[in-house]
Amino acid sequence: MPRVAGGYLPPVIAQLGADPAEVVAKLQAVKALIRQYEGGSAMVFAVDLDGTLDSYPRQLQAIMAALRQAGHTVNVVTGSPNSTVGQAEWQAKADQLAELGLADCYDELVVVAGPENSIAQRKVLYLRSVGASVLVDNDTANARAATAAGLLALVPWGTRED
Repeated sequence: MPRVAGGYLPPVIAQLGADPAEVVAKLQAVKALIRQYEGGSAMVFAVDLDGTLDSYPRQLQAIMAALRQAGHTVNVVTGSPNSTVGQAEWQAKADQLAELGLADCYDELVVVAGPENSIAQRKVLYLRSVGASVLVDNDTANARAATAAGLLALVPWGTRED
């Protein structure tokens, strides 16, 4: 679990829904998490591409840019159903991010290889390896795997169930 001032952060899945009060409360929880890290080491945020960034690129662009400006790391972590990821597939994802206007909003692009039923665990292995604190992903299986590993997972719109 990520260490924070005064103890450990419990795993949470924040499903941002249609109720404005609920959305505000969950965003305030994220703001509180970021405040706990102020003055300490920078946080690593991971954001999914397919179904997340490509759904609301302008809104997430502003968030990602603000996080980077505040000194945090923002990595795009997306999955591939293929058993290996080559340069051409990685470049296609990088091109997709550029087409969405997100080329300058992240520090690293990582494409984890499938098969589909292993992507959640492979994302978690990567997130742990870089010390990530937060995952933003539309796939609830990825969010559950992240919270089981002690990360904060935000599911801004649940478009994929397992």
